Amino acid sequence: AFIAKRIAEKTGDTAVDVFPMIRENDYGKLSSSRPFVVVCPTYGWQIPHVLGNWLKKTRLSGSRKLYFVMTCGDGIGNAGGYAKRFCEKKGMEYMGCGKVVMPENYVAMFPVPDRTEAERIIGKAIPQADQIAEHIRKENPLPKAEISLLDRFLSTVVNPVFYKLFVHAGKFRTTERCTGCGACVRLCPLSYPSGGREPCVGIRLYPLYGLHLPVSGTGHRIRKGQSGKTQIPMSGSRGGK
Repeated sequence: AFIAKRIAEKTGDTAVDVFPMIRENDYGKLSSSRPFVVVCPTYGWQIPHVLGNWLKKTRLSGSRKLYFVMTCGDGIGNAGGYAKRFCEKKGMEYMGCGKVVMPENYVAMFPVPDRTEAERIIGKAIPQADQIAEHIRKENPLPKAEISLLDRFLSTVVNPVFYKLFVHAGKFRTTERCTGCGACVRLCPLSYPSGGREPCVGIRLYPLYGLHLPVSGTGHRIRKGQSGKTQIPMSGSRGGK
């Protein structure tokens, strides 16, 4: 959201959160006289499948130009190649895929930076986003990135494995009524090395992309009578965007 709003601010466009539309299976028409810009996190070195599936079914009218901007902890692999093929099938003009490095937060797999390091990364991300925004404002294609064999391997071979092992959401879900009781953390099948950091989850605990085991009974997820201010420290930190 931060990068999307930053780019919209620089281009004079409007940032729209499409997550409510995805959640409600709303595939209504989106119209814009300016190029469409999809800003999203990187999941398995591609755009999130749930977003891609939604875009396939949603009618985009007006401009035929489509940009992709992806946040990541390190790289986006060959996500641009898949985005280009998506545009070809969608009848859109592919305008490039830019990456913006942001603090890692995919706690299932990668180390998460501390506050000082996170602020440093964000400070470097802002000019990255501004450069991309300038290309978009002028409606110029984004610069092409050099794609290595490793990039192709990550997006092609590793992506389906990543989804099968780490993104199969559905085994455990939270709701807006989640109080952060910590049951999902205690049941998580992974063992996180502490690394000397204990990030606090806050009042709401989000599932780690389906990695948690099912929680028996709603009492674990919804504790009646709690104020909703419970804070659960989660040992370790391995993270995404």
